[in-house]
Amino acid sequence: MAETGLSPRTGKKMGEEQHWQVLQKRTFTRYMNSKLKCRGIAVTDLYEDLKSGIVLYNFLEVLTGDSLKRFGKLNKGKMRIQQVANQNVVFAFFPEADIKLENIGVMDVVDGRPVPVLGLIWSIIAFYLVKELGESGDDLAAVKRKILKWCKKHAEKKVPVHNLTESFADGKAFLAILNDIDNAGSPYKPSETEPRDNYRTAFADAEEKYGLPQMLDPEDERLWEDEISMMTYLATMMDTLPDSVAQPDPASLVESWLDDHAEEEEDDLARLCACRSTPTDAGGRAAARGVVDEMIAKGDLDGAGGDAETAVASWVVDPALPTVLLYASTAVDDGADELFEPLKKDGRLAARGATADKANVVSTLYAVRALKATLTGSSEHNPPPPCNVTVCVGSAPPADFTVPPGVEADYVLVSEPPAPDSPHLGALAPTAKAAALYGCRGEMELTVSCVGPAVEAATHVGPLIDPALALASKLASLRDRATAAPSGGAATVAGLPSLSLDLVDFDSGGEPLSRDAVVAAAKRSVDYLPAAKTAPEFAATKPALAALCLDPALVVAKFWTEDQPTPYALPAKALAALRVALPPGYDDLEGAAHKLEEALAAAGFGFELGRDRPLAGRPGYLSDSRQPMAAVLAETLLAGTDEPPALAADPEFAHVPVAFADALPDAAVFQILGLPRDDADAVRYSDLHAWTKRLARLVNASDLPKRAPKLKPYGVERRVEAAPVATKAVASIKSNDSPLATPPSTTKLTPPPPPPPAQEKKVTPAAPAKVEDPPARRQTP
Repeated sequence: MAETGLSPRTGKKMGEEQHWQVLQKRTFTRYMNSKLKCRGIAVTDLYEDLKSGIVLYNFLEVLTGDSLKRFGKLNKGKMRIQQVANQNVVFAFFPEADIKLENIGVMDVVDGRPVPVLGLIWSIIAFYLVKELGESGDDLAAVKRKILKWCKKHAEKKVPVHNLTESFADGKAFLAILNDIDNAGSPYKPSETEPRDNYRTAFADAEEKYGLPQMLDPEDERLWEDEISMMTYLATMMDTLPDSVAQPDPASLVESWLDDHAEEEEDDLARLCACRSTPTDAGGRAAARGVVDEMIAKGDLDGAGGDAETAVASWVVDPALPTVLLYASTAVDDGADELFEPLKKDGRLAARGATADKANVVSTLYAVRALKATLTGSSEHNPPPPCNVTVCVGSAPPADFTVPPGVEADYVLVSEPPAPDSPHLGALAPTAKAAALYGCRGEMELTVSCVGPAVEAATHVGPLIDPALALASKLASLRDRATAAPSGGAATVAGLPSLSLDLVDFDSGGEPLSRDAVVAAAKRSVDYLPAAKTAPEFAATKPALAALCLDPALVVAKFWTEDQPTPYALPAKALAALRVALPPGYDDLEGAAHKLEEALAAAGFGFELGRDRPLAGRPGYLSDSRQPMAAVLAETLLAGTDEPPALAADPEFAHVPVAFADALPDAAVFQILGLPRDDADAVRYSDLHAWTKRLARLVNASDLPKRAPKLKPYGVERRVEAAPVATKAVASIKSNDSPLATPPSTTKLTPPPPPPPAQEKKVTPAAPAKVEDPPARRQTP
């Protein structure tokens, strides 16, 4: 039992084991152990272990870096007389070192009296604090002011510090000091109700990172009450900790996390690819949804949204920030079952749908998971992303996709793989490593017909009109021969931008020309699409490819006649099924159809021209390629690739982006393609990991406004919806099939009067008048 004594602070008599004694004994013991560790000496009971004089002798030698042998030789210190002799050697050092002791003698230490022993150790510590932390002429009070100033410097960004005791009572000041020194490595997340939690966090952090011993007991809520103990710990902290720690780049934190979880990402992709998520396999789609839900849960995302076909997960950083939505799909076409068994070999994963599009699902979820795990927002050097994030993972085929209710976004980035027979990006820029598409052309189908005049063999006078030849000539008359190219010349239809025209070979049964010819012609005239910064000059600098992506095109999908020959073996009626690709963002389908019909009617000939089937189609979408998101895409997804990237519009209709554009009219929609798609059923792991890091950089990009700018490039203020177009390829329409299974329309256009009988009987199409594009069309996206 410790005896009573006087407090070294107040000189007043204290009771047995006063709290200040407990604090000082613990602090001094741990302080001495930190110094004596180099000599393999450990103090367990301060009062008992100091009696022999050996511990105190070594302690002084470690502090001074000098030997005390000149003051005498130590013995084993087991007997009391030996202990007194050893203490005399130690005490002989104090006068020489100018360490002042008041009312503390050799016998106080030998007898293990708490108050004198604590006073002795504090006198030694204080002397060396002044020596190490002070300047010439400083005393202990000056050192105390210096410690307080250091604490204020590092803590007051978070909490005020007025002294070395009460200001540390809740433990927040310890955390604030460590956070200021290492902003990213020591997050400031104090407990508001439990000081001991703050003590534990701060002391463990300081010990683990800087080797600062835990001199104070984090389980003692009153550890702050003794100023001497606090000065000892804070002075050691001031002497041990650096002034600051170099902060890592947030991007490097994210990429390091992804490197550490690369194998897990590969395993999740293999699990997802093993699911037979085809349109005809409900169990396989459910299994894929289960894998997706597991990845959402691992990413600590809110997965409460979505519907039966689409999983929706969100991360709301701040409601005031813009929201970026990322879409990918687990949908896979029906195919051989054995291809659903993933094969890992030579750094690749082979399985059905590995690249298109399951790898994008995994990359998207891992990119967001990495950001949430590393960019905690705990410090100014580790801010959270400057946007909210929503991830949508679809399972329905693209043509059947609908946006789940409640989904909102300012920017939508869609990964929609191209159809196997589509020219898409792979044909436009086959070696580009990444691309962003800011629009897609709309699609429209209509059937026009020509009916020749009633001809009676006995009474007819004048030229014989063949409706098939006349309709073909009318279609051909739209072509501008001066700009004719393998893909068809520009067309002159009043009120529409220029049309490219592909005519079928009428003598070969009505099969259309291959779209590959169009793409090949465009590729010969340019290398790649321009980067984002040159997008405004796109149409001027890349005319052929601009026409393919931005201008409408007309394809005669089928041409046939009705079996109603006239007395002169001429068909009574000719029909043409037209497939029209409208420019991105052009909404007025009915108006476009009417302008096309007017242009055909104006070509002349004396017969009736009509629309034989109701109009069917759907507009494309268009986002401003000059807005901030386009620049962000160029700087994150598209920059730094081995080959030039692509920023373009999709020459084909894209179902999922259009669905988002319709459901979220205020959002800017882009398609993003990054994984090499030379093989939809195999992916290189290196490409997978690189794309995940690019997606993470994209989400962490900055300078996005809350609302994206909108375009009205054609001056069309309304959207006229028509029936959806069948999604089968043009080449699949047989010559004997009706292109649309709808009844004929009775609407007829009034053509110009027939030519007088005295004219030549040779059928010559009239040269069309050139019509300038409307001024609004010049606003190139």
